[in-house]
Amino acid sequence: MERKQAGKIGGNVLYVNSVCKDKDFYDVARGGAVFFADGSISREIPAGKEEVLSVEI
Repeated sequence: MERKQAGKIGGNVLYVNSVCKDKDFYDVARGGAVFFADGSISREIPAGKEEVLSVEI
């Protein structure tokens, strides 16, 4: 998501892209997460990365 689009989101939002166990298929979820705080990206794990995003809400 572009950073200017993040400004359209009000308040705090946690977006999580799930991870699918069967990674042999092209169109499965592969991870990623973003924490939007007050209209900006505060913390982010890029789409496709499997990591843990730790935030305080």
